[in-house]
Amino acid sequence: MMFLILVCVVGMAAGQTLPHGADLKQLVDARFSRLDHSPTDGVVTENEWDVLLTREDLNNDTCVSLTEYEQASPAMPTTMATTMFHHFDHDADGCLKVSDLSAEFHLVDHNGDNSVSLHEWEQYFTHLITKLFGHGAGHGNPVGR
Repeated sequence: MMFLILVCVVGMAAGQTLPHGADLKQLVDARFSRLDHSPTDGVVTENEWDVLLTREDLNNDTCVSLTEYEQASPAMPTTMATTMFHHFDHDADGCLKVSDLSAEFHLVDHNGDNSVSLHEWEQYFTHLITKLFGHGAGHGNPVGR
């Protein structure tokens, strides 16, 4: 799901240090490619975005819990996963649902054309990493410093 993808982008480095520069761009671009699957056309539609939810919903209750989210993100430190989960849980009910995905999709779709381009995707990640983990995040600095 999109949330897992976002988590993986910021959680790939060892410990709580975020990837930066070319490493971060490569991760972001690879995750975009994973979302852009049906068809592979350089843009991600909301349907492509939403289909990823089912992969992380391990018990098929239409809700990805924090536990499921963490299980889908084993390389991510728990504190980082928790921060990301709460960011994506737009209604703060402890459950990531299609409505949460939809809300996030429309935040990433900056120009409002109902699709997310690689450029929009990259801009969104730069902003999100700074917002959630501090000014130096994503530049090889420890999270939250």
